[in-house]
Amino acid sequence: MYRILDVVFAEGFEALFRFAFALLKENEEQLLKLDFEALLGFLKIGLFETYTESVDQLVQDAAKIHISKRRVDKLAKDFIAEARRNDPDALQIESLKAQLKQMAEENKVLEGEMQIILENQTRMTIELDEAKLEISKRGELIEALETQVDGLKGVLMDERRTAEDAVKEETERLAHRNLELTKRNEILEDQLSDMEQMLADVKLKWAECDGERVEYLKNYENLKKSLEL
Repeated sequence: MYRILDVVFAEGFEALFRFAFALLKENEEQLLKLDFEALLGFLKIGLFETYTESVDQLVQDAAKIHISKRRVDKLAKDFIAEARRNDPDALQIESLKAQLKQMAEENKVLEGEMQIILENQTRMTIELDEAKLEISKRGELIEALETQVDGLKGVLMDERRTAEDAVKEETERLAHRNLELTKRNEILEDQLSDMEQMLADVKLKWAECDGERVEYLKNYENLKKSLEL
């Protein structure tokens, strides 16, 4: 028994098939003579009696059997075909198995797609939350800017009123100053006119005096000549 296990552990499950074929080949004549019920009993109990005294012979007979993969695949296909012919429900069962397998694959694909959808939904939820947070921040910023704008408008209105009042005050001051300058100019013009009149009078009197001076000089010269005579 231990030798069989050593071979199985060393060569893998292929060794099990070789041992099975060796047992079937050695008991081939006996198997063909038994009916179904007796065959089941023989396979359970009597199959190993041939090699009870010589396990080494079983190992040697199994080693002589070589099974190709192509042969195993052909036997498997033949067995499946024969089972389908003998069992009308086998075809339907195989069809159902194929459908179940396809449905399992489709379910697996759907699960993958669902996982992708869930991941996308999670990502979109995160992005939506981030967008809401960004909108909230921008709303707060807009409110702050509006408050700042309102404050600036108030400052500008105050400065505008102050500037308008200053301009109005300066305009009134300049108008008053212009009125004073106008009145002073009128006074100066009157004074200038009076001075021009006085200058004209002085010039006239100067001319009269100059004429009298010339007349006096002339009379003086005449008087001087008269005295010399």
